[in-house]
Amino acid sequence: TVKPKEIMKYLIRLVTPRNGICLDPFCGSGTTGLACEELGYKFTCIDMIPRHIKIAQARSKAIVPTLF
Repeated sequence: TVKPKEIMKYLIRLVTPRNGICLDPFCGSGTTGLACEELGYKFTCIDMIPRHIKIAQARSKAIVPTLF
């Protein structure tokens, strides 16, 4: 489901230990990864739909060019 990045930031801070790694097994467009990057959390994003992976990569590269 689509969620605003600010809600994902709140949820990440709520459940992920400060030195932990956030796992998003249904990455979609990559909002969770972008929120993690902004908060300084490590993360792993997974998706089985190639179109979703391309979208997430494009969004991530626009913000953090060295991510991929």
